[in-house]
Amino acid sequence: QQNLAAVGAYQRAVTLSPDSPEANVGLGIAQTNAGLTAKAVVTFQDGLRRFPRDATHRQAYGVLLVKLFETGKASAASEATAMLESALAIDSSLAEPHYQLGALALERGDAHGAEARFATAASLGLDDTRLHYAWARTLRRLDRAAEADAHLQLFRLRKAAVEAAQ
Repeated sequence: QQNLAAVGAYQRAVTLSPDSPEANVGLGIAQTNAGLTAKAVVTFQDGLRRFPRDATHRQAYGVLLVKLFETGKASAASEATAMLESALAIDSSLAEPHYQLGALALERGDAHGAEARFATAASLGLDDTRLHYAWARTLRRLDRAAEADAHLQLFRLRKAAVEAAQ
């Protein structure tokens, strides 16, 4: 219900500030989190038309496309890759697209490509559980066990911190 309340709040924000790319991205993310995937797709596509140079729209829509791929829509992988790459073409300082592209590379079996993306995401400030877990999996595939163990330890530390905060 909190997700639906967030959708309502962001819809109001878009109404009050229709020229705000942040409000539109927030609406799309809230719709995604509330399970309103079809509406989120429409929101992001509308945002891309209205704010074509806004990297955060491309990043957020790319993340949604990755989720669609993970839930069985095979064609979403290439769409996600293109969207995330276009976000980076606009703003190369974004860490999230690198993480998502690394996850897609790992899914394809490209451990070297995934490792490079994860390293870039980390260098840009991403330091969360999912990064370290995926990076550990990647390093295991590359037969770099000691480094994988180090990232698994970081994963455990980040997870414990999140759980303690809750």
